Amino acid sequence: MAVFSNLETIWQDARYGVRMLRKKPGFTAVAVLTLALGIGANTAIFTLFDAVLLESLPVHDPGRLVLFSDEPDEGSSTSDHFFPGKWNYFSMEVYDYLRQQPLPFESLAGFRSGTDPVAVRMPGSTGGDAQKQPAIAHLVSGNYFQVLGVNAVMGRSLVASDDARNAAPAAVISYPYWKQYLHSDPSIVGKTVSLNGTGFTIVGVAPPEFFGERVRRSPDY
Repeated sequence: MAVFSNLETIWQDARYGVRMLRKKPGFTAVAVLTLALGIGANTAIFTLFDAVLLESLPVHDPGRLVLFSDEPDEGSSTSDHFFPGKWNYFSMEVYDYLRQQPLPFESLAGFRSGTDPVAVRMPGSTGGDAQKQPAIAHLVSGNYFQVLGVNAVMGRSLVASDDARNAAPAAVISYPYWKQYLHSDPSIVGKTVSLNGTGFTIVGVAPPEFFGERVRRSPDY
């Protein structure tokens, strides 16, 4: 009997609460909106926390990776006029020097701190600027994919020999870019595209889950 009595009390309280809310629609709207905002904010915060701190990078053995600099800023500069203070960026000369040192690391790769917008002209297109399409490119060293342990799903990834001064410019495209803008065309591998007027040979397509070394939208090239 006690169980049924408690349930009846709860039902009466619920009916009374609903009646009160119906009598005060303004208060009800504010209460519902406050709850919605609170739930939405908590969901957004957890989603960001989960992406940045809980989920691992989609690479082989991410726990063994060490990032020399994890500054939130992006870009490069040779002047401290606009950005005074400490800069945790490394020149190509410093990168080459570090690779030659007996550091306690299995391998060392380099990449630009940010991404760059580029104008793309696909193979076979002719004409002026109307034939160019915008894209996002990320400059990386030839052993970038090897250090991260990421293999191409089609073609090949970049290799150390792509860094040679006489090597032809090579690029790996992201899976979303290949699927959305190149219509999953397998024949694109081996073709040359123009990025800001320089010809790059597309050597491979990155895995669909790969977005780079930071949690963000995957660069197109």
